[in-house]
Amino acid sequence: MIKYTDCHFKVEEKFFEKYSYPEIEQHKEKHLSFVNKVVEFQ
Repeated sequence: MIKYTDCHFKVEEKFFEKYSYPEIEQHKEKHLSFVNKVVEFQ
């Protein structure tokens, strides 16, 4: 689950940058928070 989550978010964040998503930093913070929760389940 961690590998999938990490891969998915990295791809998504590349699209954010490519298309100048206006709230990229806030969304990256949400990604990090989610990843941390996934790690807690391990």
